[in-house]
Formats: sequence, C-alpha cells, structure tokens
Amino acid sequence: MLLEEKYLPKVPFEGMNEVHLRELEILNNLYRAIEKGDIPLIGELLEDLLEDVKGHFSYEEDLMRQTQFFAYEIHKAEHDRVLKELNLLRDWWNKNKDPKRLGDYLKHQFVPWLIEHVQTMDTATATYLRNFIPINPK
Repeated sequence: MLLEEKYLPKVPFEGMNEVHLRELEILNNLYRAIEKGDIPLIGELLEDLLEDVKGHFSYEEDLMRQTQFFAYEIHKAEHDRVLKELNLLRDWWNKNKDPKRLGDYLKHQFVPWLIEHVQTMDTATATYLRNFIPINPK
C-alpha cells in the first residue's frame, strides 16, 4: 500500500474529503499493480488516476469560483502545475514502461505533495468553503 487512509489529512469540507479518498483508492490500486509489475494494468490505472485528478481539481476550482475564493488563482496554478507534471509522467510511462521509476515518483514525489497540498491549500480552501456552503455538496 502506498498510503493508508489514516495518514491522509482531512479537511473541514466533506465533499473534498470524499474526492481525496477516491483518489487515494486509485493511487493504492496503481501502486499494487506497480509492485506486481502488471504493465497493462499500470497503464490503465495511471489513466484512471489522471482522469480522477482532473475531476478532483475541476470540482475544487468550481467551488472556489462559485464562492469567489480569495486564493483561487494560487490554488488553480498549483493544480495546473501538477496536472502538467502528471501528463508528462503518463507520456514518459507510455515510452518507458518502467514500474520501479513510476513507483518511486508516486512514493517520493506525488504522495508527499498530496499530503502537503491537503494540509495547506485544501485546508484553507475547505475552511473558506465551509462558511459559504453550509451543506457539503458531493
């Protein structure tokens, strides 16, 4: 397992927590496929992760726009940067198919980024959203 649920920080906005947990499940499934060396499944799950991250970011950005979140541009810029990085990772995977290096990236770069992002930007965003949207939409 790449990251246990108990180590993924929670934010004060349940809709965001649900999105993060779904992404964590995909990440862990991808990491299990990497550990097994299942090249076709790795490619499929990497695509699933990319699609999920796009939806995750879009969901948060829509909420931030709707509530005129003061740090929208900064948060969106970080989403854009990570999405670009993940697209480059997918392109690299399609050429190289190296499970060890992909696993190393996820473990040593993506997961630490995810934890920090949730603890900082997402927590600030969720705290703000909680004041504007009293019922946490999914």
